[in-house]
Amino acid sequence: MRYEFRRKLVTIDIKNLVFIDETGINLAMTRHYGRGEGGIIVYDDRPGNKGKNITLIGAMTDEGLIATMTFCGSLNSDSFLVFIEQILLPQLWIGAIVVMDNLPVHYAKTAKSLIESVGEDS
Repeated sequence: MRYEFRRKLVTIDIKNLVFIDETGINLAMTRHYGRGEGGIIVYDDRPGNKGKNITLIGAMTDEGLIATMTFCGSLNSDSFLVFIEQILLPQLWIGAIVVMDNLPVHYAKTAKSLIESVGEDS
């Protein structure tokens, strides 16, 4: 099975690969300490609240970014579907191969069927 997979990989045109990934940050993230002149550790107050989460999701080819979206909050199935439907699908072409990691929201049946339908309407 692994041998067959590797044989199929050499037939894929790299120009058709589209990689999706996401990341998040918290706006209250800050260091606990810093360094001053002479390497002296400097302590200071920092925010006690948790702050807002910001999510960034993007799609990239060998040419660069083709679709990005940022929003407040965490990625869930609904926000992932918005990215797929409104941002990514208009940028895809017939023969595009979308590559995703194993984040649970990527397994949404609606998302898979939307991506697989690219080119079927044409």
